[in-house]
Amino acid sequence: MTKPLFLCALVAAFLLAGPPGLPRAKTPALPSPDEVFAIAIKPQARQLPEHFTPESLLQALPRLKPAYVMEAIGGKIWSQSGVIVLESREVLFWRSYKDELLLIETGGAPVIYVIDR
Repeated sequence: MTKPLFLCALVAAFLLAGPPGLPRAKTPALPSPDEVFAIAIKPQARQLPEHFTPESLLQALPRLKPAYVMEAIGGKIWSQSGVIVLESREVLFWRSYKDELLLIETGGAPVIYVIDR
């Protein structure tokens, strides 16, 4: 009876820690407003919701915290999207579905951030 418990514990530890030798994924840090060269928003129809302006997104950057979000979505949803260009010329692609939520793609898996109020 001890061997199955040991195997279950070993498999659980492997799944939680990931395979040995591979680095654990870290959530990329968002830039500070001082590091931002420009913020651009993809043009969209006027009747669609505007969640951020370049100025409001720049002000929100220090308050954005990574989060795990699951939300039921019914019907079509529209998103606002754009880019954040850093002084280092690195480009972060972003998309927003709500006023307090931002999905940022940094080359790896997309990360969801919410505004910490």
